[in-house]
Formats: sequence, structure tokens, C-alpha cells
Amino acid sequence: MTLANPSRPTLEDLRSLVRSNPMVERRRRDMLSAINTVARAFDRRPAEILVDVRLLNARLKHVTPVALGIAPTRWRNVLSLFRSSLALMSPMMKGRNEVPMSEAWAGLHSTIPVRGDRIKLSRPLRWLSETNVAPEFVTAEDLETSRVNLCEHALLKNVERTWVNITLAWNRAVKRVPGWPQISLIRETRRKTYTLPWSDFPSPLKDDVDSWLARCSGKDLAEDGPPRPLSDGTVEARDYHLRAFASALVHKGVDPQSLTSLAACLTLDHYVLGLVYFRERFGGTSSATAGNMATMLKGVARHWLKADEATLAKMRKIGKKVSITYHGLTPKNRERLRPFNDLANCKKLLRLPMELRKEIERGKLPAHRHKTLGQVAVALELLLMAPVRSKNLASLDIDRHLRSAGKRLMLTIPAHEVKNGVDLDFELPDQSANLIHWYIANVREAEPGNSALFPSPHGGPKDKDTLAIQVMETVQRYSGFTVNLHLFRHIAALIYLRLNPGGYEVVRRVLGHKSMDTTSNFYAGLEATAAARHFD
Repeated sequence: MTLANPSRPTLEDLRSLVRSNPMVERRRRDMLSAINTVARAFDRRPAEILVDVRLLNARLKHVTPVALGIAPTRWRNVLSLFRSSLALMSPMMKGRNEVPMSEAWAGLHSTIPVRGDRIKLSRPLRWLSETNVAPEFVTAEDLETSRVNLCEHALLKNVERTWVNITLAWNRAVKRVPGWPQISLIRETRRKTYTLPWSDFPSPLKDDVDSWLARCSGKDLAEDGPPRPLSDGTVEARDYHLRAFASALVHKGVDPQSLTSLAACLTLDHYVLGLVYFRERFGGTSSATAGNMATMLKGVARHWLKADEATLAKMRKIGKKVSITYHGLTPKNRERLRPFNDLANCKKLLRLPMELRKEIERGKLPAHRHKTLGQVAVALELLLMAPVRSKNLASLDIDRHLRSAGKRLMLTIPAHEVKNGVDLDFELPDQSANLIHWYIANVREAEPGNSALFPSPHGGPKDKDTLAIQVMETVQRYSGFTVNLHLFRHIAALIYLRLNPGGYEVVRRVLGHKSMDTTSNFYAGLEATAAARHFD
């Protein structure tokens, strides 16, 4: 067959190639069906999709089979058939490389201490064996060729992440496995950061920043610090924001060696110059980021530098020009909440914890996946029935926070552990309590003495960012929704206000807001459609 445009073939050309290729008729139908399914997943006609493995991989990252109404097992078959059809046009790596490793590579591979790293390194080691590259002769160029080959000839869900995992596993093997080739892989990142390290600035500036943050944290009781000390997370964020502002000044032409203190950074001219940089980063428009930066810097000028009222007035006026104020939820959060205006999507999310339990009970998951999915199931159930903040969720302790009250299970978090100092008490529904008891008895694994509900293998509770990523990825995979941990609080408010327009007091109590103004400012308008329906 001759392609209409051999330099830029499309999936329509691929379909024609499959039709003309001699093969069993059933195999032909399956391949054509797979091509059509991939086109539907990309929401494009086959003639609009180029046969470019790099582009296809980039699009596959965003495909969630469950959201398409396709079972994960069916989607894996689709990708396998699609890969076979692509092989008719150009060489393709198989989904599972079955080429045996050479004796030398197999010997090293067997001594890798972590099972996950052995799995990740299996593909490149088989490729090195296939190309007859022995461990003692492997070079950085060989590994780069392996990466290019993976990107251009392998159809994967996320080829970039696959190579990052290979890079990390390889570098760990360099340090841990005796006899491993001493070549470290460089992890490339597309993220462009403008922030410079503190080492690029004079050390007195960092000392001044540390003194200011120590005051904010309340560690020095003799200091006239804030009435309520900042949390460790907020102090860490302040440190980053001050470094980002100093970096912005450097990018605007200020000599970093001249920034010897916060006073040197926060002259009125520098205040304007730094905020101009942040406004330019957002296309010359006002932004919440620039506004928050302006407010934080003004606080430093007022409380640490003791700026006079005339200077502070000018800072306030300038800050208003670069800031933007959202009334209610941000546009991004509103967009992510939009699917839950559909009752069917709400039901899908509410049923997900029990669906995850059923998958675990089928017994077909690997051990590490079994434990992670169990933690996610319980985390989801708690977020839906007791929408606490992510830090409180990750740090839940079986002995301190879960208490029996007769036949009921209570979730209690004392005020000193909560962001805004409000006691949280939830009586969990029977289904939620049963799920937690089942998880503790059958899934949870922890070292003796570790009573964290979501234990870390290194002791203590799991890091909240790790738990957040696992919850997000699981929800995305099984439902197709993009939901971070904090969004569950908004989802809870949305569902309740849809059924009970104007029911802000209940929402306030469930979310643990101190002020009704906080609740109404955030969620005013979410129930507008329901209110109109009730009125009608």
C-alpha cells in the first residue's frame, strides 16, 4: 500500500494499512476496533491524529479508561492491538519485553534489593542484553539510546514518568548494588524555575530571614511575635516566598550581592520592581499570587522593618494594583467541581471506596498495591463523610482520634491539632465504620508501636503529600475526575447545598469554620440552580 502522505501518516492511513494487510479477518476487525477506540479516547477523527509515537504517548497520559466507559482490562487489550497495528508501519517495542537478559545483567539484576526497582530496570537491561552491551562496557551514550528508543518505539501510558522511574532506580543501583556500572543518569525536568538558591545571596540575608521566621513561628517566647504562631508549613512557605521575591529582583537586574538584608530587599523601589516581575509572569495582569506576595511583604515591612505609615500606605496602594480578589471559589476549583453538578457523578464518587474494597477482596492485586489501595479507600470514605483538612487526615491516629461510643465509631480531632483551632467531632456512618474496621484488620501494616491510621513504612504517619498523590491518582484512574484532597471539602458543601439551598450553618459546622462569613463567602452561588428549582 502507498500512503497518501508518507511523511505525516494519520490513524486513517493506519486503518487503510490494516485493511490491506493479509491477516486473519478477526484479527483485522480487532485492530480496526482498537484504532477507533483510541481515536474516540482522543476525541478526534482518525484522519486528525498523526501516527507519531511521541505525540500519541503525550495524549495517552490524559486518557482514563473508566471515564470512557471502558474496563481497564479492555483498555490494555486495546493498547496491545493498537501497538500491533502501529508495528505494521514502523518498528515498535512490545508492551512486555520478553528478550532474556544476558548472564551478566541477570546476575546484577537479581541482587537489586528493592523489588520495584528490579521491575523498573527490567526493560532497559533486556534492551542492553539484546544489543549485546555488557555491564563493563556500557556507556552514557548507550543509556541515552535506550531512552530515545523507549520514547520513539514504545506505546506507554506515561513514557516520561517511565523513564524518570528508570533513572531513579538506576541511580539507586549505582549506590547499592556491588559491581553495578558507575554511570549516573541525569534526571531532566521540563519545569522551569525562576527561584535561585539561598547560596546565591549573601549569608546575612538568609540570617535575617531566619530571624524573622523564628519570630513568626513563636519559638522565641521573649519576642513580640504574632498572637498565634505560624505553622511549620506556613513558615516553610514564607521562606520560599521571600527567596522567590529576592530572585525576582535579580531577574530584574538587581545585583544579588547588594541584597544583604530584608531591609535592602524591601525598599519601596525594590517592592515595586519585584511585583512588576510577578505581574509580567502572569501576562501583565493582576493575579492572586502577586497579591498574596504583596500582602506578605507589607507584613514584613510593618512588623519586622518597622516601616513608617506613609511607606505602608504606598505599599497598600501598589499591592491593590497587582492583586485580584476572588469572591467565593477560584475559577479552577469551580471548573473541577462542575462534574459534580451531575448526580450520577456524585454517586460514582460516593461508591468508589466500596468499589476499591471489592477489588482488594478479589485478591488479584500485588501486595504493595493491595496496601496502598486500602489506605486510599479509607481516606476517600473519611473525606466524603468527615471532610477534614489534608494534614489532619494524614496524621490520624487509631488510638487518639478513633473512639468507640457504644456501637458507634467517632472521629475526634482536638482543637490544637486543627488549623483554625476548632474541635472536630464526627459520628461515622455504619458503612464507614465497617470499612475502617475491615481495613485495620485485613490491610493495614505497621511496625509495633505505630498507631497511625495510614502508617509509613519508615515509621509514623504517611506523608500528607504522598497520600494526596495516591488519592488523586486513584480517583483519576477509577472515575476520570481530577480531585485533590482539599476539593473534597468543596464537594461536600456542593452536594449538601444542592439538596438544602441556604443551609450554610450545617456546612459551617461540618467543615469546622469559625465564622459563617467564611462559609457563605466561599459557597455563595453553588446552590443557585437548586434554589431556583426549589422556588419553582
